[in-house]
Amino acid sequence: MAERFSDIEKPLLNNRPSLEERLKEYPELKVKIEAMLAIIENVGGDVEKAAEAERRILEELRQMGNEVLHGWARRQQQKKETEYNAKPGVNRKEKKLYWYTRLGKIEIEEQLFTQGRQGRQIRPFSESAGVECRGYSDGLQRTMTDFGADEALATAAAKLKEHYGMEVPVSAVRGFTEAPGAAMLAQEPAKGNGPDRPGLPVLIAERDGSMLPVVETAETGAQEAPIDRRKTRQVGWKEARLALAHPPGSVTPIFGATLGSVEAAGERLAICALEAGAGNQTKIHGVGDGAAWIIEQMEAQFGSQAQYLIDFYPVGDSLAAAGEVIAGNDQPAWMEEKMDWLKDNRWKDVLEAAAAVSRTGHHGRL
Repeated sequence: MAERFSDIEKPLLNNRPSLEERLKEYPELKVKIEAMLAIIENVGGDVEKAAEAERRILEELRQMGNEVLHGWARRQQQKKETEYNAKPGVNRKEKKLYWYTRLGKIEIEEQLFTQGRQGRQIRPFSESAGVECRGYSDGLQRTMTDFGADEALATAAAKLKEHYGMEVPVSAVRGFTEAPGAAMLAQEPAKGNGPDRPGLPVLIAERDGSMLPVVETAETGAQEAPIDRRKTRQVGWKEARLALAHPPGSVTPIFGATLGSVEAAGERLAICALEAGAGNQTKIHGVGDGAAWIIEQMEAQFGSQAQYLIDFYPVGDSLAAAGEVIAGNDQPAWMEEKMDWLKDNRWKDVLEAAAAVSRTGHHGRL
């Protein structure tokens, strides 16, 4: 169906320059479009594989997008410059402005204005465009946050280079990844004395820890001279204590984590349980590897509402150590039998077999 235009629109369309005429004002963009056409036509005969065609097209699109964003920024800057030049008594100077986007680094000469000798400095373009020199676009910030939340920070920076062709320092990825976490933590409710509600019938709660390598440097005091923090660099390990809670059958747990003390880890687990729907009548079913601090915090946080189940394989590790004493050379067969008992929920028989050794002092196959 032919597109219809009003009598008012037709003269405007007739007077509009053609695409070719408009592209003459943007020679860099014209070059990129010609490069895209060359890929389609495979002029050089070197684009036979789909993967190579995809790579070449994405690279050209990135560069084209960078040119378009540069062109937009320059035109916006010129528009703002014209507006402020028309004002009387305005002084101006140029300053380089650049920021980083998913299309690469964007850099222009920005006009800064002041009215009178002591007037406030005005930056019309950066204020209207919402950018800061050496800053990062909203889209790039979100991308760094997404990658940084899923991967190690250095890996996230490498992925940004792979998928967007952008090189950013790991420190930037760290800052934008940690900022939402800090905001979420600030909004997190305090544990308090527990909710005045029955809550869900049952919640599954899990805790575990993982050692992370950390680098720490000394901070400069308020009244101290600046120091080279690289010289105070210390490498060590810290335990990240993780928590989750969810109703049985749910695949969307509430997560929590801390590098703090075991008490702080217990608080994290309690808050996860509260957000997952715990109340004063909820039974908390704890699952874990049996570490003493986890069991202690389950009791400290939930009291008689909690019970704790040790994972199958950590129990096996403890049985293996006991089997070396109890069964001697028959330890492999003894272990196989006792693990089968556990699979059949015969844990009382396993305990009785071990207790018999302590009563009789008899070592050997039980």
